[in-house]
Amino acid sequence: MITIISIPKGAAGWVIEGRSLKYFLLGKNKEEIKLKIKSLGIDHLDKTDIPAFTELVERYFLRKPVDFSKIPVDLKQLNPFSRKILITLQKEVGYGERISYSNLAKLAGFSTNYSRAIGQVMMLNPIPVIIPCHRVINKNGELGGFSLGITWKKYLLELETVKEVK
Repeated sequence: MITIISIPKGAAGWVIEGRSLKYFLLGKNKEEIKLKIKSLGIDHLDKTDIPAFTELVERYFLRKPVDFSKIPVDLKQLNPFSRKILITLQKEVGYGERISYSNLAKLAGFSTNYSRAIGQVMMLNPIPVIIPCHRVINKNGELGGFSLGITWKKYLLELETVKEVK
C-alpha cells in the first residue's frame, strides 16, 4: 500500500508490504514523493496496511509525542549489521532524545570505533523518522549529516523539542 500525505513542511509518503513498513519518504510536495516511489521500482503492492499508522504520522508532524518503536519494519534488503543498528535505534532512542554515533554503536553491542559505519547505515536508512536517524548526532553535539539534508534534520529535531543527549 502506498500512502502520501501533506505535512507542514511538504509531504510524506510510505510503502507497506506484507503488514510491514518498507519505505518512508519526505519531500517538498506530493509529486516529489511520487517520483521517489517510482524510482524505487515499486509498481504493484498488496492492500495491507498498518492500523492507525497514518494517524501516528499526522500526530508526529503536529508536534505530538509519538512512539514508533512498535511499528513493524521490513529491512530484509539490508545486511545483518545494518538491520541490528537500525532496529536498536528504533527500539531504544525515543521521541525527543539524541544519541551519538559512537554511543549507538555501543548500545547495539559494537565498539565505539564503529562511528563511521553507523553514519553509513544512517545514510542508507529506508525508513527515516520511524527509524529515527535524525536523532543520531556527533559526540561533540554537532548535528552531523542526514540523507535528506541538514534542513530536514533540524526540522525533525525541532518538532521533537529535544529532551537530552544519551
